[in-house]
Amino acid sequence: MNDANTPYVVIGRYTYAFRDNFTSWMAYAAALAESDIARNTLSENLRCELVDNHSAMLQKFAVDSKALLHYNMQAEVEQEANAITELFRDPIHGGFYGTAVCAILENTSPVFIPELARMAKQVGCQDFTYTDVHGAADQKHASALEAALVAECAMVESHKLDQLLTEAADRTYALLQATWH
Repeated sequence: MNDANTPYVVIGRYTYAFRDNFTSWMAYAAALAESDIARNTLSENLRCELVDNHSAMLQKFAVDSKALLHYNMQAEVEQEANAITELFRDPIHGGFYGTAVCAILENTSPVFIPELARMAKQVGCQDFTYTDVHGAADQKHASALEAALVAECAMVESHKLDQLLTEAADRTYALLQATWH
């Protein structure tokens, strides 16, 4: 169980990376987005996350998976999670960054959510509500967030677009990498 890639550890890191951060990031992005499409899409996605209490759903999934939920797991993803949060401090592009991060996460979810379910099954998890709900909802959210990102792209100076997208993608990838390493 000391292996850094055991299901217990990966699910623990994932839980610390996303349990509280994802809804915060979505709220920040909704507040900072420039386009009505992005604000509305992010607000609707956030409403779903809050009403269905996805944070508690993830916590329950982690506990049922006997994930290692201790400070070491949090510390292993904290720097990368904080790097994403820092993107929102950009007074001009914070909304763009947030929309991009949320769109990337929702669009990569079809890869990592089934993998989480597979790992949880390996360790005897019985409650797959979190992975089942996200498997269905994230497909709809992914499409909507793609449209939101296109709307936000129209609000950014074209000469900065590649740089901003790359920064958002790199930081999101770094967090996913820290979660799954």
